[in-house]
Amino acid sequence: FAIPIWDLLNPFLVNLTSAAVSSAVEPLRLVVYIEENIIEMPFGTLVIADSCSGLRYLIVGLAIAVYALKDSQLPFLTKVKMFALAAVLSVVANWLRVFALVLIAYYSDMKSSLVVDHDGFGIVVFFVLFLPFFPLLTKLEKSTTLQKSQY
Repeated sequence: FAIPIWDLLNPFLVNLTSAAVSSAVEPLRLVVYIEENIIEMPFGTLVIADSCSGLRYLIVGLAIAVYALKDSQLPFLTKVKMFALAAVLSVVANWLRVFALVLIAYYSDMKSSLVVDHDGFGIVVFFVLFLPFFPLLTKLEKSTTLQKSQY
């Protein structure tokens, strides 16, 4: 996970985040204009920068999944599905984080401290959304162990 090849995903993840946030903001009928990764509001502009792409959450989520799954007795296909779930949860957590920041910026007239410093907020959102991964993994492992013991 330390290999810099992951940086190639950054533009894709920025575009994906921008599209997801645009889709989420649109039904709220807020006075915003979104063009690519720039979100213009009456009181200022937000930019979904490369550092806001969600790449760090994706890498952390996948690393946690690999670590959690490496000694698991789950079938290979189930491990692949859990790995994919970790990727989805990580990406969606970033979308939710950026969407929440857009709402916070909009309703605080860009005056909330989270508009400038939102690293801690992002970590909290990530871990809250990622938390169900572990009970699901435990449930699947118990189910697999139970099936094996019945034979």
